[in-house]
Amino acid sequence: MDFVDPLLAADFSGFDFDGAPRPFVVLSFAQSLDACIGARDAATPLLLSGAASLAMTHAVRARVDGVLVGSGTLAADDPRLTVRAEYKQPRPVVLDARLRTRPEANIVRLGHRPIVVCDHAHAAPSERRRALEAAGVEVAAVASVRDLAAVLRVLKARFGLRAVMVEGGSAVIASFLAAGKSAVDRLIITIAPVVVGPSGVKAFQRRR
Repeated sequence: MDFVDPLLAADFSGFDFDGAPRPFVVLSFAQSLDACIGARDAATPLLLSGAASLAMTHAVRARVDGVLVGSGTLAADDPRLTVRAEYKQPRPVVLDARLRTRPEANIVRLGHRPIVVCDHAHAAPSERRRALEAAGVEVAAVASVRDLAAVLRVLKARFGLRAVMVEGGSAVIASFLAAGKSAVDRLIITIAPVVVGPSGVKAFQRRR
């Protein structure tokens, strides 16, 4: 993906990595022609990414410090969130309000220092938390994972992440889109040549 390096180089050159309270954020997702990014029925996967978009995703992953997904995506897809071996692996980051991440998940098993951010209400020591931490997961708590500003501050201040790629799922994407420039510095949208219709979840919700 020849465009990724000059695009991010230009973005990074204009970002105050030392002074900013949060990481540089790349929000990247695929959508249909009618702007759907997922299916209303969570049990029905909506495949919108092809070989070219997957190559682009890996190219961006190779240039950031962390790759962020929601707990729903982790449970449904069990992603690896990795890049090819010649690159430094980004740290997987999961927004998991109730701390339900499984110690057997790929991001835990692969050992790339995963980070799970949960709500304070579910951060107390528990069998699940002890199992995750024993497997190498670092758990951080904020008042609510819906507070993206708080989440991003923790990723920068505690873990030193300077650039993060946000990949999904649909609820996480919608939250970052709603936050706009306060949480997103670069938006990359891949458009698949399909129409989903009323069974899909829209990326951009019209305000009433």
